[in-house]
Amino acid sequence: MGVRAIELPKIVIRDDPIGCLGVSQGSLHYAWDDGKSQMLIWTLGEGSATEEWLLKHTICFQYFLEHPL
Repeated sequence: MGVRAIELPKIVIRDDPIGCLGVSQGSLHYAWDDGKSQMLIWTLGEGSATEEWLLKHTICFQYFLEHPL
């Protein structure tokens, strides 16, 4: 089994960088909210030369306040 450390996306700047890390559709994903108005979801760019985090979705919380489920 191989193990390695992966840095979080650079935008995660709060003192407490807690988010949600998991696997979806075979790729590693990280979700984090800015504590104000949006949630950002990244996927680890596997297969690329650098394996960088790529921003996949930005979810605005205002939409959910205006359109509850």
